Amino acid sequence: MIKNLQAVADVTKTDRSVVYELTVSGKLKGYKTTAARMHMLLSFVQDIGGQKKKQRYYPMFVECTMTKEGDCKFIGTSKVELAYVFADKKGLQSDRNVSVSLCYVDQNMQWQEIEVSRNLRGEQFFDLYQQPRVLIRIVKRALFGLCTVLLPVWLCSGWLASKGIGKLSPRAQKASGEN
Repeated sequence: MIKNLQAVADVTKTDRSVVYELTVSGKLKGYKTTAARMHMLLSFVQDIGGQKKKQRYYPMFVECTMTKEGDCKFIGTSKVELAYVFADKKGLQSDRNVSVSLCYVDQNMQWQEIEVSRNLRGEQFFDLYQQPRVLIRIVKRALFGLCTVLLPVWLCSGWLASKGIGKLSPRAQKASGEN
């Protein structure tokens, strides 16, 4: 059983997505361990009406130390980019809330779940990055193709000119000091 659980959740926006950061600390009563770490999971769940649920788990590594009373004192932090939680956006509804839970293994080796927050909106799990317009994408691809084709031509002409087979460009002749 967890005592003195403190969970601080922070949601920040980047240019591409939303980042969820969770910091937890507390004591596990009667949890005997010699390990310096314990494993917890962050669970993201969205009800999709009726019986279907979308649920994803992310590992959270937690540092733990044993106290004089025999309890395990723990602290851990996890950062998750929400755009990658539900990779297949099929069925994900932007108007529904997503609950975040903390899962851990108790002394009886059973998974226990503690709800941490329920205020994440489904819309936060979609990419914030917008695709550029069609014309801009076509121009960028055309420039990429042109540069891909011309680069080997420029390299070969420079190599041939250095061997004396071809002519250097006027700018290259000035740079090398040739007339």
